[in-house]
Parts: sequence; structure tokens; C-alpha cells
Amino acid sequence: MVTEPHFQLTTGDHTTLQAILERHNGPYDAFMSLLERKVRESTIYFRDDIPSNVVTIGTRLVYVVDQTTRGPREIVAGEAEEGAGVLSIRTLHGLALLGLSVGSALRVPAENGGVELVQVREILSQPEAQARAAGSVRKVVAFRPRSMATPVAFDPDDDPGPSAA
Repeated sequence: MVTEPHFQLTTGDHTTLQAILERHNGPYDAFMSLLERKVRESTIYFRDDIPSNVVTIGTRLVYVVDQTTRGPREIVAGEAEEGAGVLSIRTLHGLALLGLSVGSALRVPAENGGVELVQVREILSQPEAQARAAGSVRKVVAFRPRSMATPVAFDPDDDPGPSAA
């Protein structure tokens, strides 16, 4: 179990976290501290490149909080009550899980003043992995150098001078 995790986010998930951070006007608490840390320290991936064992927005997972298994839940960006089959990234547990890989854990402040360990137990589905499996991944365009039909010879004595603009 990794307790000092490496955060991995899609470009879209990172943008969502940045927007939450920029719009926040409440107190600076444990949630804000973790939010700033995720925005600052995460490795950013294109949607097509994020590993399939990483929690992203839309991922269905089973997780553990201090030895208590919870889930399955779907990670969502909007407001939602924990326990209704979804878990919002606007909660401390949801934010803690976002960007973690299976087996990774993060210590977060508990409501009772202590510390609790939040760990990713299993990813049931991840939207990015499903898109790759379905073949709907965007193809990368390879750029080829443009070939010139006739090579142009350079004549150093052929200086047209300043333009008449």
C-alpha cells in the first residue's frame, strides 16, 4: 500500500479542480489544502493516455476508509450526497480518491479530529479505459514533412531589398 501517492489526473479532471480552486470563497481547511496539492503536484495525462488503474471523474470504484469498505460508488464532479451510489470530488473522500491508483492510499483529517486512511480497493470501470476498449479513442495525427515539388535554389545576389509596404 502506497501512503504517499503520486496523483495522476486527466487534463479535464485537472481543469475541473482548478475551477473549484479559483471559485472557492470559503475557509482554508483540509479540503482546500488537498485541492491545492492535487492541482500543484499531479501528473497530467491526456484522456487517452491515463492508466486504467487510476481514479478519474466517472470512475466506479470500491474504496476503504479506515478498514471499512465502501462502494461501489461513482466519482462525480457535482454536488452529491455520499452513499447514494455516487461520491463527489467536492467531498474530502472524493477529492482524496481522485487521481489515485489501485492500492494507493492517502491520509486525510477525520471529522472527529483524528486522521483516517482512504484507499482505492478496486476500480470497476473507468470512462477512459472503456473508450479505449470500445475503439472510440481519437487517433493521433502524424505530421509528415511537406515535400516540395521543385527544390528552390538560393541565390545570395538575388536580394529584393526592403519591401515597398
